[in-house]
Amino acid sequence: MIQRIQSVYLVAATALVGLLFFFPFSVCVDVLNEETSVKASSYPLVILQTIVFVILVITLCMYKRRMLQIRFCVFNIVALLGYQGVALYMAMREVCSYQITLVFPLVAAILIFLALRAITKDEALVRSLDRLR
Repeated sequence: MIQRIQSVYLVAATALVGLLFFFPFSVCVDVLNEETSVKASSYPLVILQTIVFVILVITLCMYKRRMLQIRFCVFNIVALLGYQGVALYMAMREVCSYQITLVFPLVAAILIFLALRAITKDEALVRSLDRLR
């Protein structure tokens, strides 16, 4: 499983999404000049982040069912872009300084896209070998 390049991409994306649970994506300044870090503090972000993480782990484990793995990858890309939009919306409501973790969902979406391309190539190879039999 891990010797395939798409598994490496999916592990890296899972690690990036997992890091989002522990690090804030922005530090906001209140009216009283007190700094507050904004993690995934709202329920939509926590729910979306948990769904993405769980489906990434499931996608990683389904290496024998490539077509289902492709569907999960597409869903994860859409969910990560939605997460990024909600996170930016939440961070733009206040005066904030953004952290590097704000780009983790975009990097994870790119890694999942690269995994999607590799899975599609594997599926095409398997189908071409089935035609030869």
